[in-house]
Amino acid sequence: MPDVHVVNAENAHLYTDELDQHFRRRHDVFVGRRGWSELQRPDGRDIDEFDDETATHLLIIEGGEVVAGSRLHPHTAPTLLSRKFARLANWQLPPMETSLDWTRLYVLPRGETAAARMRVSRLMYCAIMQYALEREMSAITFVGYLSLIEVFGAIGWRTTPLGMPEVIDGRATLAAGIAVDEAALFSALAAAGRHGSVLTGRCLVSGGPATRDAA
Repeated sequence: MPDVHVVNAENAHLYTDELDQHFRRRHDVFVGRRGWSELQRPDGRDIDEFDDETATHLLIIEGGEVVAGSRLHPHTAPTLLSRKFARLANWQLPPMETSLDWTRLYVLPRGETAAARMRVSRLMYCAIMQYALEREMSAITFVGYLSLIEVFGAIGWRTTPLGMPEVIDGRATLAAGIAVDEAALFSALAAAGRHGSVLTGRCLVSGGPATRDAA
């Protein structure tokens, strides 16, 4: 399993093809498979106002193909949670200066078994936690299905609801925060069968040690 690429405003020019794939994969998953028609675009690319210079994309790339992705924003910038789903987070929020908002997670089906897709998902979880820990964050927020509480609990993550769930598109959905600490990273690595860093990147000049290319 490859490492996870960190793509941000500093090195996005080195990932032109991969980012195009990423946005098309998101459209395929969220519009094509999940039926989120409000995201549909004529060019088949899921891009919104949050895909800006403050966004960091984490990409899993195999053989030149993007097979999984996620998006992160600092809470000091506008986020999907604060602008679109604030109603789901009406309890106490994590400190803005030390928290990230996690959105647009997908793993392509690609015909693999459920166990194979879980391995890819768990690698992404490792990457999310490592990225947050290296930046001295204290929490990661997300809006997702209520079932994710159990999924994250299975890898040893401490997750706290930020408000009451709401039924959206027929499924119980909530905003929640995940505690960021070394124990959470170690438990995610153990669940994924990995050791050490899982992050990489092309010519990153700042923002962490991910500087090699393992596409």
